[in-house]
Amino acid sequence: MVAKKAVNSFVRTPFESMEEDLFLKELLDSLAMSGVANEIAGSSAPTSGSEHLISHALDSFLERPQLHGVQVGIATYIMCKILDHRWKRVDTIFTKTGFWDYCATLELKAEDFAKAIDMAPSIKPHRHTYLHEEKYRELAKAILTTDDKLKDILKA
Repeated sequence: MVAKKAVNSFVRTPFESMEEDLFLKELLDSLAMSGVANEIAGSSAPTSGSEHLISHALDSFLERPQLHGVQVGIATYIMCKILDHRWKRVDTIFTKTGFWDYCATLELKAEDFAKAIDMAPSIKPHRHTYLHEEKYRELAKAILTTDDKLKDILKA
């Protein structure tokens, strides 16, 4: 509940610039509450799902992985899209903060994300996420080449 409250509070925050006090306050509050949720659980499970498994998979085979936040951010968008949950809000945040623009400069590859999506369940096999089910892995891989935002940042 604490982790969910942290996310809900942040994604619902209206802003025009990431330099606004309210945006920064909600971001920091969200990060702090996420840490509290992890501490209560005794693990990162409350705040580490499919998106983190994709990032850790990328770390395991890329010669030069990107920053954890970049990989998790893209993976978060992917998972939000396939679950049809808050993806528009995530897109708005990524657009207004310049995240998408930055990602477009990184020469990321769709095939790397596809490989990471397939590898994701093996990263933490005892922690069940959506990507532990083949149906969701296939949806996640399909969106890599069909979603306009992802086509702009991921090279074929």
